[in-house]
Order: sequence, then C-alpha cells, then structure tokens
Amino acid sequence: MNDVGNGGNLVLMWHKWKEENDRWMAENHTLYLDFNSQNEFMTETIEQLSDLIMLLLRYQKEWLAWALKQLEKSIARGGNHVDDMGMVKNVQAIALVLATREIGQAISDSGLLSPTPYILPAVKGTLVICPVVAVIQWVNEIDRFTTKGSNTILVYHGANREKNICRFAEYDFVITTYSTVETEYRKNIMILHAMKWNRIILDEAHCVKDICSNTTRAILALESSYKWALSGTPLQNCVGDLYSLVCFLQIIPYSYYFCKDCDCRALDNRDAMILLKHKILKSIILRRTKKGRATDLGIPPTIVTLRKDSFDVKEEDYYTSMWDESRAQFNTYIQAGTLMNNYANIFNLLTRMRQAVDHPYLVECSSTALAKSGRTTNVGYVEQPCGLCHDPVEDPVSGISCVQLDGSMTIKARDSAITRFINDPDCIIFLMSLKAGGLALNHTVASQVFLIDPWWNAAVERQAQDRIHRIEQYKPIRIQSRR
Repeated sequence: MNDVGNGGNLVLMWHKWKEENDRWMAENHTLYLDFNSQNEFMTETIEQLSDLIMLLLRYQKEWLAWALKQLEKSIARGGNHVDDMGMVKNVQAIALVLATREIGQAISDSGLLSPTPYILPAVKGTLVICPVVAVIQWVNEIDRFTTKGSNTILVYHGANREKNICRFAEYDFVITTYSTVETEYRKNIMILHAMKWNRIILDEAHCVKDICSNTTRAILALESSYKWALSGTPLQNCVGDLYSLVCFLQIIPYSYYFCKDCDCRALDNRDAMILLKHKILKSIILRRTKKGRATDLGIPPTIVTLRKDSFDVKEEDYYTSMWDESRAQFNTYIQAGTLMNNYANIFNLLTRMRQAVDHPYLVECSSTALAKSGRTTNVGYVEQPCGLCHDPVEDPVSGISCVQLDGSMTIKARDSAITRFINDPDCIIFLMSLKAGGLALNHTVASQVFLIDPWWNAAVERQAQDRIHRIEQYKPIRIQSRR
C-alpha cells in the first residue's frame, strides 16, 4: 500500500500513518481514558424495532444508533460493546441484527482486509461465539425477545453438530462456543472458517484476551463483514488485554504492532500502547455503567460485606503444616535452579493452600491426594462431608434442595440445572464453580451471592456477583465475600 509524493518519490502508507500518529501523540500524550466516564446522554437514538418484543430503554436506543453509525463510518466496521454487567448487551446485539435487517443492509466487503488469498462464500447469518453456559441463554433470549418465527437458529455444538456447509445459509443465527471454534481450527476442520459471515459477535469477549492462545488464533482466523465484541470486563489485568480485540476488529495498522514478518507494520511497543489506550479505543468502545444509568435501569443497590474468618486451632495447625511443606518444595526449585521450569507445580502448591483455607476436605479429597493415598474417588466419600446438596426426601431434617453447575456438565445438564433453579420455588441454592457459572447467566430470582473461594482476578468475581445484579432484578442484593 503506497502513494506518490509531490517530489515523485514513493511514500509508504505506513510512513504516513506513523507521521500522523507522532503528531497526535505530541498533542495528546497527557490524555487519560476512563471507560466509566461514557455515561453522558447521547442525542442520537433509534426507534423501537418491529420484530423486537422487548421495549428498549434510552441507553439501549443510544447504543443502537452508535452501532449503526459504526457500520458506516468506523475503521473497524463494528466495535466493542462493554457496558457494565447486567445491562443485557446480548439483547442489544440481537436488536442490532434486527435493525440492520429492517434498513435492508446488504453484505459488504468494502474497506475490509481479507487474510486469505481466495474469496470465501458469503452467508447472511450472524455467528455468535460464547461460553458453553451461555448457549441456551442466547437461544432463549432470541425466542423470548423477538417476534415468533422471525429468526432461525442453529446451535453448532456437540458431536452431532451440523456438518453441511450449505445449510448454514438458511439460518439467521448460528450459535457456537469458543471451545468448538478452537478445536476445529486446531484439528484443521474448516467448517466455520470455510465461509464469510455477515457478522460475528463475541460474547464474553475477554475469553480471548490472551493474544497467544489457540482460542484467540482460531477466532482471528474467522472472516466476516462486521465484528462485535461484548464484555463487561474487557480490561482485566492491563491495557494489553485489549490488543486481541483490536486484532479481532482488524484495525490497521494498530492490530499489527507485534508483527514479526516485516518492519513496515511494526510500531514501537510503548507508542503502540499509548495509541491503543488514548486514540483507538475511543473510536471503537462504548461503555455505560449501572451507576451512571441508574435512572434508566431502576436496579436496587448492592450491599457488599467482606467477611473475615479466622482459623480454629486444628485448622491453623493444618494450614501451617501445608505452608511449611509448600515452602520447602519451593526452596528445592530455587536450589536446583529450576524455578522457571516449575510454574505449574508452584501454581498447584498455591492452589492447595487456597483450598486448605476454604476447608481441609478440599485438599484431602482432591484427585491428587486420593491418587497419592491409593483411595478411589468414590462419590459418597467425596461429597458426604459437604452435607449441602442432600436430597430432602432422603434427609428431611437437614437436607437443602439445591442444584449444582460445574465445567464437566453438558449443555443439556446445565440448562436443566438452571431451569430448575429459576422455576422451582423449593430450590433455594445454586452451587457453582466460579469459572463455569460466574459469567453469561441471568439469575435474578436470587438475591444473595456468597463467594466462598476468592479468585486471583477481581474482574472474575465482579462477573459472578452481577449474575443477580442486573435488569429485571427488583430485590435488594447482598454479596458476601470471604477474605
């Protein structure tokens, strides 16, 4: 990509971009971008859509107007929708699909770069990529909030998923998971990658924050005319977490500042991060918070209690012995000079100590401990000490009716557990692991959250808390976290 200057010399477009960026940085190097400062009301909105049953609130109409403008004028042909958790970003994304259909928007290739040298067959549908736990919720919300029969949906997941590429053109929404995309790409099964989608929507887009992961590579290899990333916590550790989203949106030249193939696309690392933070994100990100739009939402406030527990004598003795054992093991890595080669083992030591803080049974009954002792992972042996999920029929005195969700469950089993918790008034506890159930779910039937095991990343905890603090919640919210 080049141009001819006034003197007849060849001028690379990359040089022009660099000069423009240098001028911008000289003028704006002191700017600071605060995601939570975008709560001011916008003048442009969009009218209610005919195929959308849910009445849109003002902030949702504002986002739709902004999103439609992004499709026409933005360098990204899409953007990052990073409203606070609980502000139903997925429903707004569904509304965007309906809005573009109503205005008769056709699939357009103009202004987009294709990473492949050949032309892929284009399909009209929207590819939604989300965590496993969110698949059924996407299906339910499309059915719930749109006119019956106005949309066709294909769930592309599981061993028996659709393999006929020609059938994908029949659907308005194709819903799949990050794990499915990664597995097919790694095994060179080019089904989702064998076509150019009209639109790709990443739900819980922070799942691809690691630019070097196989999942991110698989996502970036997909082609579409328009791209949208949804996440309430896009920035979890550092501003670099957003780089994969810039790559996903194919923003040139900023999505290439780690390029190692040639010098023309390599920006200085420091300059690239400043440009990303202060210039690029302002044009591709829109974020509103529940606090800033409290008038629109009408959600009750949250009361967060930090609970500090202490060990009893036996627990302290047990934890101290584990600390001494872990420290001794850590010192052996230092003395042997193998510290950098034992990240996984060190992480395992820290995990066992965290489990010991929660309860010694978590350490004693872990698969590692059972393997060392020669015991088997008998269900009765492992779950009996908990006493939480006993069947009330078997134990009418102390039994508590509850459901459980973890990463080993199928989509059908997860949906069954979620449905029971929502519809069964006698089911009062939902016991779930933080990673499997701490995002993408809507549990407004509950009013309390107990975080038993604090996580390494505070953003993960915020995601879990906001499973109940969201639109359609009318009860006061209480959250207890142990430290």
